[in-house]
Amino acid sequence: MQPILEFPHYLAARGGTTPPPGWLIMLFLGASILLAVVAVLLGIRVKKRLENTMHAEGEVIRFIEQSEGRGRASKAPVIRFASGDGSFHVVNSGVFSCPPAFEIGDKVQVVYPADKPQEAEYVGLFAQWGVVMIVGGMAAGLAVIGLAFRLF
Repeated sequence: MQPILEFPHYLAARGGTTPPPGWLIMLFLGASILLAVVAVLLGIRVKKRLENTMHAEGEVIRFIEQSEGRGRASKAPVIRFASGDGSFHVVNSGVFSCPPAFEIGDKVQVVYPADKPQEAEYVGLFAQWGVVMIVGGMAAGLAVIGLAFRLF
C-alpha cells in the first residue's frame, strides 16, 4: 500500500508520483498564519492583563492533586496571600505539574486584578504565557510542515 503523502525527491527516486497538492500546502500554511494571529492576540491580551494587576507575595499552603491515570498524580499549588487592603485570600493554581513546582511553605509572587483578588495567579512563565506558547508552537509546527511540502 502506497503512503498518501510523500516528499517529491523520494517519489522521484521510486519512479515518481505527483507531489502533495497545492491546496494541502496552502491549508497548512493558512492554518499556521491563523494560529500565529491567534497567538499574537492572546499575547496582547495577557500583556494588557498583567499591566493592570496588583502584586503580592503569597505562600504555598497545600496542593490539589489530579490523577493522570498512570499511577502518578500531578499537583497544583494552593496559595494564600494578603491583598492590598490586608485581607487574606486563598487561590488554587490551574497549573499542574509532576513533580510539583513548589513545596509547602515556599514563597511565590502572585498577581491579581485590584478589584478581584480571588482571580490571583502565581507569577510564572507557563502560568501567564502557557496558552500563547502552545498556540504559537502549533503555528510554527504547521508552518514547518507546509514549507517542507513546498520546498522538498
